[in-house]
Amino acid sequence: MPDTNSQHTPGPWTIGHRTAYGYGIDATGDVKTGICYGANIEDARLIAAAPDLLAALKAILQGAHDVEIGARSDSVSYQIHGPLMNAARDAIAKAEAAR
Repeated sequence: MPDTNSQHTPGPWTIGHRTAYGYGIDATGDVKTGICYGANIEDARLIAAAPDLLAALKAILQGAHDVEIGARSDSVSYQIHGPLMNAARDAIAKAEAAR
């Protein structure tokens, strides 16, 4: 699910060919958008998955928010999920931080 409000190159991203410097990351499968210099294949996989991970995290956070609406701050559910929701918000903010 593409995020039309994002500043990053829209996904899906895939791992392209390996160069002498690292792996290419392709935005559409045919356009190289960047190279992960010195990255190993595990790093390249994580980077290629980034747009999908961000979209999934946003969807999970929205779903959790919808469930938590009206939850009191002293409820067991809020005590368990509140810190996880805050961690998700922090991760999204880090991914979307302006340069």
